[in-house]
Amino acid sequence: MASTAKTIAELIGSDSSITLPAGVGGKILQVVSTTKTDTWSSVCNSYTDITGMSVSITPSSTSSKIYILASLAWNGQGTGSTGRGFRFVRNSTGISLPTSYGSRIPSTSADPTPDSAHRCDTMVLSHVDSPSTTSSTTYKIQVQSRDSYIMYLNRSEYDGDHSGYTRGTSTLTVMEIAG
Repeated sequence: MASTAKTIAELIGSDSSITLPAGVGGKILQVVSTTKTDTWSSVCNSYTDITGMSVSITPSSTSSKIYILASLAWNGQGTGSTGRGFRFVRNSTGISLPTSYGSRIPSTSADPTPDSAHRCDTMVLSHVDSPSTTSSTTYKIQVQSRDSYIMYLNRSEYDGDHSGYTRGTSTLTVMEIAG
């Protein structure tokens, strides 16, 4: 466990605005996680919640950091097309987004494109958040796609019962890190 705490402390310690008290900072105080094992699909012309990919955590201190980690098994209609994005949301606000994006889709991920309509691709997203609160805080994942493409989670676009197609599971984990 000590090596995990050190790794996280090193990660959040790279931000010069974060100061960690000696012997306290970087320790994992609590972990909340959900794993989605069923499939989901939706037309996502604007950012849309992924059902079941939401967790709530109540930080013990306003100085705590929240480490968010997501692993998504996903696919999207129109394989090879671009214009898709995933983002983290704290309560109702998108976080870990670019500051300038014009008409582009602002996303936590870099415009992912699945390799095949026959299998799930895996995407891992992470972010260190500073919610500065001791109130219950909800983190979730949203997805958006252009041109009315359907987005899929835990399944491929072609989802027949065939050994050439895949299904997967997706996980969202948040960890409170002592600040």
